Amino acid sequence: MNHFHGHYGFTALECSAMLLVRLIHKAEMLNETLFSSLDMARQEIRAWPHDYSHHRPHSGFGKIPPAKFMAKKGLEMRAA
Repeated sequence: MNHFHGHYGFTALECSAMLLVRLIHKAEMLNETLFSSLDMARQEIRAWPHDYSHHRPHSGFGKIPPAKFMAKKGLEMRAA
């Protein structure tokens, strides 16, 4: 069970869809980014969850970032 299911009232299907979207976006970031060093890769990978959750709009959430979607529902985002 991921951290959305059960805690926020999302169905298993909704949780699976959110997880799939997150994995696809993470793969895109890794495939599109040319890292000049291992340290740079580590920094970008550590920063990615915040950018993904707070700055990237998602069509599944009405073209808003997940954090804003959760706030509109009166819910709190947990760290992944």
